[in-house]
Amino acid sequence: MAFSDSLDTARPDWIYLLEIEVGHRIDGDTWIQHGTYTNCWYITHGEGKPSKVEEDGSALTEQSGWVDTNNNPGSWYWGSASSILVVHVADSGDPGDGGQTILSFFWEYFCNKQPESNQVIFNSAWYLPYLNDDEIPPIDFETTGYHEGGTRQSFGSVKLINADGYFDTRLTDYIYEAKKLLWKVGRVGDSYADFAVLWRGWTGSVGWSDEEIEITIEDMRKFF
Repeated sequence: MAFSDSLDTARPDWIYLLEIEVGHRIDGDTWIQHGTYTNCWYITHGEGKPSKVEEDGSALTEQSGWVDTNNNPGSWYWGSASSILVVHVADSGDPGDGGQTILSFFWEYFCNKQPESNQVIFNSAWYLPYLNDDEIPPIDFETTGYHEGGTRQSFGSVKLINADGYFDTRLTDYIYEAKKLLWKVGRVGDSYADFAVLWRGWTGSVGWSDEEIEITIEDMRKFF
C-alpha cells in the first residue's frame, strides 16, 4: 500500500525506519600485505562490504579485483568470498602505520518494532527494533534567514534504546556524528518502495546513557 493511501486508513500500524551510514575507524587494525600484489593490504571486515572507504576524509575508488587495486593508489576492493577489505592507500604503505586515518562506512538499520509476522527485513537487512515509539520526534517546518528565506525541516533529535548495552562498545569504535541519515515511515506489510521519506539529512552530536542514546538531527543543507 502506498504511503498516501495509509493516511486514509483508520489507526494505521506505523513502522518507522532509521538508517545511518556509520563510520568505523580501521587504521588501528593489523593489516596484512599481499605476497604478490604488494601495494595491497587487507583485513577481515566483519561488517560486510562497505558502502564506501575514506582515507583522511577523501573517498577511495572501489575496484573490481586485486590487480586494479594494486595498480591504483587510493583505491579499495571487497573480497566477498573471504570477507576481506583490501586497501591501497595513497603512499602504498601499511594502512595501519599511523600515517593516515582510514574509515570504512556501512549502513545500520533500526525500526520502532519487529512484528511477529511481516518482520521488517529489507534488502536482506534485519532492522534492529531500538526506536522507542514514545520518542518518535515530530517534524517541524520553520522559515529562517540562515537559509536565505528558505524552509528548514528539523527533527531535533532521535532516541535509540540501549537497555541491552548494544551501543556501549559501539560508540567507542564507531562514529555516528556527522553521518548520513534516512528516516522513513510506512505500515506493517508495506514494501520498502511504499515507505515515505520523512527526512534525509545528517546526524549531529550523540548523547549516551545506560538506557538510551540521543542523536541530534541536522538539516542536510547546513553541510553544503
